[in-house]
Amino acid sequence: GLRGELAVGGGAQDIPSQFPGSPAHAYVRLGVTPFANAGLSLSAGIGVSGLSAGVYGDVTLVDLEVPATMTGRMGLPATGVPLRAFGNISANIGLTFLKGTFGVYAEFPGLGRSQKEIGSWEGIPGFGARGSMINVLNRDTPVFSL
Repeated sequence: GLRGELAVGGGAQDIPSQFPGSPAHAYVRLGVTPFANAGLSLSAGIGVSGLSAGVYGDVTLVDLEVPATMTGRMGLPATGVPLRAFGNISANIGLTFLKGTFGVYAEFPGLGRSQKEIGSWEGIPGFGARGSMINVLNRDTPVFSL
C-alpha cells in the first residue's frame, strides 16, 4: 500500500539551524510511505445464522514500512541577510514481526458485528520498529540564496 502526507507551515517557532537568528521561516513537506504487510485473522464462536458470539485474533506476521519525506524551507538567516532556501530528503526503514490483537465479538441480526479488543502486543522489532525507524538517508541541500 501507499500513504501520503502534505504539510505547509512556518512561523517563528522551530527555526531550522540553517536560518540562525531568523525571525520566521516557511516550509512545504511531502511524505510518502510505501508499506507491505501480511497477516492472519482467526475467530471462533457459537451461534446460529446472523446471531453469534466468540473470540477473535489478528496477527500481522510481517510489517514493512519505508517512509520518505521531502521538505523545502525558505527563510531569512538574520536581519539584512538575503533570503535562503534549502531542501531535505530523508528515508527510513521499519520492520516488525508478529504484532497482534485479540478480543471478543458478538454478531446480531440487522445490527452487524460488534467487537471489543481485550489485549494487544507490539510484536518483535526487526531492524527499526515503528517509533524507532532506522534512518537510511538524511540529506540537506542548499537550493538558492538571493
